[in-house]
Amino acid sequence: MFAGEAYVTSKECIAQWPNNNTIVQNWFTFTTSTVPHPALVFEKNAYYGDKNLLLRQTGVNVAPTTILTLPADQIIITLGIDPGTGKMLISTTNTLNMSATLSTVSRIHWYGGVSNELLKTIEVDDTILGFYPVGGTVFVGYGQKLGYITGSGISFLRTLQNVSLTQTFLPYKHNFANIGNTLYVVDGTQVLAFGEILRGNKIFYYAVKNKINSNVIQSIFNAGNNKLGMGFATTKFYTVDFSSIATLDGLSLMTNWYNFPRPITPRGMRMEYIDSVASTVNLSVTYFDQTSTTAIAALTRSSGTRTSTLEIDDMIGFLNTYPIYALKFLISNATTNNGLKRIIVYYDYAE
Repeated sequence: MFAGEAYVTSKECIAQWPNNNTIVQNWFTFTTSTVPHPALVFEKNAYYGDKNLLLRQTGVNVAPTTILTLPADQIIITLGIDPGTGKMLISTTNTLNMSATLSTVSRIHWYGGVSNELLKTIEVDDTILGFYPVGGTVFVGYGQKLGYITGSGISFLRTLQNVSLTQTFLPYKHNFANIGNTLYVVDGTQVLAFGEILRGNKIFYYAVKNKINSNVIQSIFNAGNNKLGMGFATTKFYTVDFSSIATLDGLSLMTNWYNFPRPITPRGMRMEYIDSVASTVNLSVTYFDQTSTTAIAALTRSSGTRTSTLEIDDMIGFLNTYPIYALKFLISNATTNNGLKRIIVYYDYAE
């Protein structure tokens, strides 16, 4: 969006969508049609990458012109803004590598937006595919990884576990979004979130999954009103409202591993909820230990089904045939999500 109109880049040209709803499909033609053409609004101008050329558009219906020429062996992949310096960020690579399968020489450049010279350039370990600032931090997607810019390079945060070396999976800019200070990034058929659940403690968690079909999510964005919009190969467009649980049709939670400094013998567990649990009929709890990748056994309430309660206690059924030093749980509810708040495990030391 620029100056009240929409501009869309393809591999050959820029399409213009003016406010009179008449789309001009070939409004501007790029010099190179075999490279990506990222776009950015910066300092009241629109900028476009065109291989090693950075183009600037200064107003409505004004064709962009070259403002910066990089060495001929550099290809502009994505554009962004560094909130720490207020400057433009430019990611380049020396080889077109849309599926991140090649060894390349990749760089980040800092640029002021008006001159024909760069302010700063550094080499980085892999081609940056997307810049996305949230809360003063510039997050980046590179290869199958997520990281952030330190000023002298990239600091690693996490490997995206469902992303293959295919351009439709990789973390380009359209696979990033934020709502408030929470970052969202596409991870295959899921959306990975990174933000605060408790104050001062940022964690990763999967917030969305494509339950419609098995197609990879191809783009996400902030749709307003605490809703995340997402698109994938289907006949509909979907949003998820993170401020409401009204449309949630169940819960499937795999916890992290809980590791113990000494071997234990688990005796029971208790779960605390935010909302009252209407019935435990559809509740399922299984556990894993260090010996297996599949569930060991299911836990059940010692006194059977319980209703209208904030606590599900007396969960028993651990197979105490050997000492345990690591536990995790799969907690499911087929019909509703009451907001699991805390899990308490009761155990004895095995030695």
